[in-house]
Amino acid sequence: YELLNQDECDLFELMSVFSPTGLASLEEVADDAIGARFILDSLASLVDKSLIRRDESGTSQTFSMLLMIKEYTAERLSENPDREQRIRESHAKHFSEFALGLRDALRGPERGRALEQLDTEIGNLRTAWRYWVDRGNLEQLFNLIEGLWALHEAKGWYHAAIELATDTLDVLGNAEPSPGLAAEELTLRTSLARALMAVRGYNADVEEAFKRALALTTEADSTAQRFPVLRALASYYIGTSQPGQALEIGKQLLELGEEEQDSSILVEGNYVVGSALLFVDVENCLTHLDRAIELHDPHVHASNRFRLGPNTGVVARVASGLQLWMCGGLDRSVTRLDEALDLARELDHPFSIAFALYHNGFLAISRGRFEECTGFARELASVADENDYMLWGILATVLEGVATTASGDVDEGLRMTETAVELYRGVATPPVFWPFILSLRAAVHAMAGKPERALELIDEAIGIVSTDDLAPPDFLIFRGEFLTMLPEPDIETADRTFVTAAEAAARFGFHLSELKARTRLVSLRRSAGLSPDGSEELATVYAAFTEGPEEHDVVEADLLLREDA
Repeated sequence: YELLNQDECDLFELMSVFSPTGLASLEEVADDAIGARFILDSLASLVDKSLIRRDESGTSQTFSMLLMIKEYTAERLSENPDREQRIRESHAKHFSEFALGLRDALRGPERGRALEQLDTEIGNLRTAWRYWVDRGNLEQLFNLIEGLWALHEAKGWYHAAIELATDTLDVLGNAEPSPGLAAEELTLRTSLARALMAVRGYNADVEEAFKRALALTTEADSTAQRFPVLRALASYYIGTSQPGQALEIGKQLLELGEEEQDSSILVEGNYVVGSALLFVDVENCLTHLDRAIELHDPHVHASNRFRLGPNTGVVARVASGLQLWMCGGLDRSVTRLDEALDLARELDHPFSIAFALYHNGFLAISRGRFEECTGFARELASVADENDYMLWGILATVLEGVATTASGDVDEGLRMTETAVELYRGVATPPVFWPFILSLRAAVHAMAGKPERALELIDEAIGIVSTDDLAPPDFLIFRGEFLTMLPEPDIETADRTFVTAAEAAARFGFHLSELKARTRLVSLRRSAGLSPDGSEELATVYAAFTEGPEEHDVVEADLLLREDA
């Protein structure tokens, strides 16, 4: 250090505030902070002396310091507080302007390239962010936040996105009130609540944040303000199993999208309406989900301000696939779930990958493909661990517990499932998952030879989701099966339960559920010597199936009917 000339010393100290960066940023900050317009000779000399590292990738190069050297240089710079302040502020201004300059690109087809540029400078952007937070400078924070939020969302860094929102809201709390700031606060608070629900689950704080947003929604006087708030509220209502409220929000989104002729809003509106109608109104559900998939451009419609959660193209395909499965569109269902996972991987979006893996694992259980389920569960566990997604990690263990039990290792499968359920109870989770967790847990207990406990669990699940005395047909089918497994089988109640399940499935248009219920009814009545055994009704339902001839439920029905012939 003592052997450096003055120009080299100046640049050496300047580098201490930088994370790896390119020549253009170094030159601009050097010019602004210390008046060093031409730094190439000094930079080359410092590289030759191994005080600065040069890394080349393709046609670009970045410059950085080893940590030990950087710490030494920072100490030298701190000996001149005025100079240090000037350099740090110049650095923070430069990277605020850098992020601001990419804002338009983030909202269009160049989004991918803009995210790459932000990722390259992430260390410098975080340094600039902390500088402006410490100084309470809202203007500069707003210059930075959209780019940082977009990058954190794309990378699945939801915990860090929560910190961004919290920092900004803390600074906002000390600012003079204004309509513009109030609108930004509303948007940030709803986005924060959505992030909290995605990462930490559902709790009273999240509920309060969403309720406050709902009360303030009418104050949002522009599309840019209303859209993220409405979309976040839709996530809340879907996650808390309130389809009626979600449907109303979805209709508002569709109206807003039509008014603005905004395809991004129409994608979200169609998805929300379709999800709200899931398992309720088959035809309209699939119509809206298909429209969302048709309109969705994954490289454009990921650019909404302060969005979080799985990509809408992914969740629309998952929802459509689940609805198709229930309705008997078995081949199309599998294709849709495959497409969802392929899209999530193409986008390299961790939260979307987790979402798609879980639902592919769930479908694999429904198909009786337990080895496939284990593969999905283990990949999901890896994604959850890498990104600190506690809920997805717990759900991965539930899936693997079911698959392990079904594969013959009953004790280990039961242990895994019960461990996961206890963890699930210990975190604030979205209520929408709980009935399905209970049904999977019940199945594990049944496979483990504990039908009494299985019956208790499925009755609890039915009690949660039943409406107007109607229970989900598949839960009723589980209940009927467990009744036949009791030490003293309750044949009469099981018979009535299968009949109720079949009738409910027919009413909903769930052709696969009706097929399953009638297959079990025929099997039960034949084993009990009851007549009529229901073969004619089963044959009518079976004849309507044009997809999935190799799926185990279809095969089972076919075998029963062949016996009858």
